[in-house]
Amino acid sequence: MTGKPMSAPAPAIGHISATTTQDTPFCLADASGQPLFAVRPGVRADTALSQAASMLHTAHGLLVNSSELGDDDQYAAGLFLLETAAALVDAINGGQP
Repeated sequence: MTGKPMSAPAPAIGHISATTTQDTPFCLADASGQPLFAVRPGVRADTALSQAASMLHTAHGLLVNSSELGDDDQYAAGLFLLETAAALVDAINGGQP
């Protein structure tokens, strides 16, 4: 025993009980507010979360590279992946952010 106090467990942020995705439009195409893409309903939640995690990992790499290299294309790609990953999570969370 080191004599250090044990830290309290992190508080629960929320609980997602959905097992599949809901239709969730994202990526506004123009000023009319019409979404260009949508997450399809009925995709297993674990599959959607796995895809979101992969997108977040890739987006992180793109954004780090874009900041180091000043590459606007990598920056734009990273932002698109972030928006898509967020839509996947929202689709599991009842279509709500």
